Amino acid sequence: MHFEHRLFFAPEEPLDAVEIWQGLTTLIEHPQEFVLGLSGCDILERGPSHVLRRLHFGHDNYCDRVEWEEGKRLRFVVEPQGGRPGGTLEILLVDEEGRLGLNFRYDTALDEALLAPDGRPAADWLTQAYAAADANTMARIVALARARRNPSESGA
Repeated sequence: MHFEHRLFFAPEEPLDAVEIWQGLTTLIEHPQEFVLGLSGCDILERGPSHVLRRLHFGHDNYCDRVEWEEGKRLRFVVEPQGGRPGGTLEILLVDEEGRLGLNFRYDTALDEALLAPDGRPAADWLTQAYAAADANTMARIVALARARRNPSESGA
């Protein structure tokens, strides 16, 4: 399954590329601040442009590898584990005529013929979940930037 979309930061909340990258770095190091249900993250290996992580969802764990090009893009790679399909998520920082945003590209091994519990195609359900998670990521990056600018108002 492939899903790709682009979101832009609101003009009334202008962020620069450094603030956006700081937020994405937080996503690497502290994903539990972004992902509902994620209870912890262990960094198992660290290199100059990658980390290997173990993510904890209660008693369920899985590992991923995050690779990056500083200030440009992140790539999350999840190998198939425990009967779950693997996949990748790439987040690219984009600048279109001075508007900064993020391009999200998902590629998974999910069979698009599968049905979700509510009977609709699982791919439809998953793309809606991805879109909601990505909007949440954008909002969290804005909140983190706001907190860095105004530490006394830190509710982030």
